Amino acid sequence: MRGRKRWSNDALLWNGFPFRCLWFVVQLFMGQAQELNWGKTIDVAGRQRMLTQRMSKEFLQVALDIDAADNRGRMLGSINLFNVSLYQLINGDSVTGIVGTPNHLVGSGLDEVVSLWKPFSQLLLNNVDTIRDASGFVDMNIISMVEAQNVPVLVKSNVVVGRLVDAAQSAGAPTNGLVVDTAGRQRMLIQRMCKEALLIGLGSSITTNVGRLKGTQLLFLNSHAGIVEGATWAGVPVLNKLCTMHQMREVTYNMQVFSPLLNQILNAHTASESQNIANSLAKQISDMSVPLFSSMVRAVQLYVNDADECDPAASMGSTDWQDLLLRTDELLLLEEQANQYYLQIGNAVRVATSQVGLVVTLNTILDAIDNLVQGNKGLNILAPPSQAALDGLLAAKSQWDELQLAYEPAVSNINAVTAVEVTKIDRLGTAFQSRLLEIVNMYETVAFEVRTTTSPSPLSDPVVVREVPIHTIQVAHQQKANAAKIASVANLVAYSNGSSDDFGGVDLVNQTRDNFIATHYSLLEGKPATGLFPAIAEEHSVCAIRQMQDIYTDFVAVDRYAQEGKTNPLMLGPLADAVEKVITKYTAVIDYYKQGSIACSNRSYVLAEWELLIEAVGSLRSLTQEACADYILATQGTEPIFQERSDRSMAALLAAFRALAYGTDTLPAPPSQSIFDQVINKVKPAFDLFIVAVTEANTMNVVLQGDNVAVQGTEVKRLYFDQALSTLASFPVGRLEAGQDQQFRVNQMVKLSFMFIYDITATTTTLQNSIAEFDAVHLMLKDGGPDIPAIVDQRDDLLTQWSRVDGKWKELKQLLLTRSVADVPNLQATKDILIEEMIVLQGLFAIPDQPVAETFPWMFVAYGAMGLFLLSCACGAVYIHFVSRRKKSTQNQNGWSQA
Repeated sequence: MRGRKRWSNDALLWNGFPFRCLWFVVQLFMGQAQELNWGKTIDVAGRQRMLTQRMSKEFLQVALDIDAADNRGRMLGSINLFNVSLYQLINGDSVTGIVGTPNHLVGSGLDEVVSLWKPFSQLLLNNVDTIRDASGFVDMNIISMVEAQNVPVLVKSNVVVGRLVDAAQSAGAPTNGLVVDTAGRQRMLIQRMCKEALLIGLGSSITTNVGRLKGTQLLFLNSHAGIVEGATWAGVPVLNKLCTMHQMREVTYNMQVFSPLLNQILNAHTASESQNIANSLAKQISDMSVPLFSSMVRAVQLYVNDADECDPAASMGSTDWQDLLLRTDELLLLEEQANQYYLQIGNAVRVATSQVGLVVTLNTILDAIDNLVQGNKGLNILAPPSQAALDGLLAAKSQWDELQLAYEPAVSNINAVTAVEVTKIDRLGTAFQSRLLEIVNMYETVAFEVRTTTSPSPLSDPVVVREVPIHTIQVAHQQKANAAKIASVANLVAYSNGSSDDFGGVDLVNQTRDNFIATHYSLLEGKPATGLFPAIAEEHSVCAIRQMQDIYTDFVAVDRYAQEGKTNPLMLGPLADAVEKVITKYTAVIDYYKQGSIACSNRSYVLAEWELLIEAVGSLRSLTQEACADYILATQGTEPIFQERSDRSMAALLAAFRALAYGTDTLPAPPSQSIFDQVINKVKPAFDLFIVAVTEANTMNVVLQGDNVAVQGTEVKRLYFDQALSTLASFPVGRLEAGQDQQFRVNQMVKLSFMFIYDITATTTTLQNSIAEFDAVHLMLKDGGPDIPAIVDQRDDLLTQWSRVDGKWKELKQLLLTRSVADVPNLQATKDILIEEMIVLQGLFAIPDQPVAETFPWMFVAYGAMGLFLLSCACGAVYIHFVSRRKKSTQNQNGWSQA
């Protein structure tokens, strides 16, 4: 047995190996083993590696005159801690739970550490006060000795850690020794990077230390990724503990701040440039290593023992939840886009562009999901707020890893897209998106559970804080993914054309379209609260309505290209462009929901747009009467076709109201806030009451509420005409308004006739008045009247179409006053034909009359000239006759005289 040696500040209490084994057995016998902690032991042993580098760094900081006094004191503390820890590792410590020398291999390793430790510690202690003299001269010989001696102590200390990990595994200890070892080594690598940077700054073995610094940095980064993302091939599991993950987010951030300083040294072109940069950054590198090291120390403690005592969700506000929610939603969009690019490659659609898009999207998804799993302080992204969220995200990441491997071959090889791979990706993508939706629902549920507003103090003035509509934003955000899904599904159908398995894509295209449109109107019309999810507020901003109308217009193009693209791959390129427009414009809508305002300017509509707007309000008014008439037939009649017709007219009425309020792909949105307010505040409540009446099956109330909708529509019609006239003085108000009123009267008269036929009303007075009004206006549309110009002779098209309307009107008028149920089908059919003819006539009335061109009166000139010529001829004849007679008379007189 070796003799026992005792060290103080520079000496170590040392016991021979047999004694240490005996001492350990005594501990077991005394029942102390249950207090020993293998993880703690490995942690402390790992810390020894760090201390060798930290004390070296602190010595070099003194040499560079960086907080010399403080760093001298820190160095002494590091040396003392190394001494104490070495004693504990040799002999064990039941108070701290450190296992002492569990086997011969660990013991021999500790012996080697001791043999190297004593001379190295003496080197530091003996030279720290003289390494830099008053003139600033640094003894480079001592620096070289420190550089040479610290590494062997580090290497042997590292051997001890490895042997302790093996001993823990052999003992079946419930500790993750390899992970704790790797995490603990990170502390050493931080100090080592600082040491190597300082050595470069001092000019010591510059080229060698630049190489070492690069290797140390790379090892740190790889190890960091390994202990977070896992390295199953090396026995390192994926980090799945919430509190540790949040702490590693801090480590990542501090490394992102620290590493660029080292990169400046590593990127220098010459050794002297590296030295100059290292010297100038020495203080900054020393300072920035402190938060990195501190955060890593706390992380290692959690790797040793994560008791799940953190609650990150408790400090999260609504903005934090919103951010996590939208970032998870963004993954749904990105995965759809990746699938779209992949299938475009398979369909030979813009192959080069699609391959680039696939590469970019895959990398974006990988970064995005890593940021959600680990958090990213630099980007202000929180780590998962709960263990359940972390577990879900880790499962999603595992699914994505498999999915990415399936996508990647298509990046460089178009032939890699095969039916088998497409089927596989479709399955994996569905599973990945399902997992993401679970997380979205989890985030949204928790967000609304904790959504509270802080009540102001009674002594303070109340402050109105606008609450960001998180649910509305999330729903709008999902619309982007819905748009992208249509493109990916259309590509899927196109790819599978001719295959026995079309993946159900044809139906899925239509389902996704219908879902998009339903959600679009939920964002416009509002939606009641359901469960924990709050209501979506009804939209009242005409500027937002215009933006949504632009989106709807683009989406109609998306649907058209998708339907055509299922059988014509040439349409898949334009489909991708149209989808991108929808996604971009929905981003602007989401910004509006976040900010609460959206800018827009007043719209100036041309004649054709005003005609469309006025036609829309006229259609709404007319459809109220048609829907009422069809409702009466559906409830009073017995034919199944009546109910089908009623359903169609109700759907048409809903579409007409939505078109009037929100526009369509062909109809512009309301031109001003005042008109939109009239539609939303007057027409919509009346329309809602009409729907309620239909639901309650109260026929008279249905009729009354339908008439009320028409009345409110009349007010909107007047506003449209007024604004149209203010911008277009020649707008044909009279004809358009009269034509629309006539269509309304036709449907109204049929409704009144049905009410009379089915004994809902006993009088025909209102019906007869309507007939008289129709007759009067009908004649004015031909012959003219107040504000209605007569049809000019040059408009043969109007005269012909008016006559066609007149003929059908006479047929309908004969049927309106019947009381025979048998006449109902004929009455309805005649009405439909009449309306069709009236719509044609209305379109012709919208065409302005062309003025008759003024021409020179050549006919009158010709007749006048002819008359003048004849008159001249007559006068000439008279004159010749007169001259002839006078001459003859003179001759006679002369002759008589002669005679």
